[in-house]
Amino acid sequence: MARQLGAAGRIQVGEYRIEPGTTPRRLLMDMRDGRVVQQRTARARALAAAPASAPQVSERGGVLSVRWDPARQPYLTVTHLGSARTVIALDVQGGSATLPTAALPPAGRFELALGDGLNVERVFIER
Repeated sequence: MARQLGAAGRIQVGEYRIEPGTTPRRLLMDMRDGRVVQQRTARARALAAAPASAPQVSERGGVLSVRWDPARQPYLTVTHLGSARTVIALDVQGGSATLPTAALPPAGRFELALGDGLNVERVFIER
């Protein structure tokens, strides 16, 4: 069928909406013509074009406060790097986190891993 529709070797990568009643013929034609769900593509392009903002980090009184852009990077993992690696938060969401640090050794640094579920950006913060 793909050869009959001229779609063989021409199917385009993307996200396609499949409504109830969509025939294989219609789906192949949509994939051949690149009729992707545009809102996610447009959002991804807009996020890629905008400069990434650095997370805001402060540590006071045994508490580490982190704020970041959850639209760009929904997930945050925080690790203390000292004489040992200690994970203090894993896959936190929402754009802000308040984490206890009083039990950690006073030296070292924090590794912030900000990601979208696939891509990760690491930021290192000295204590």
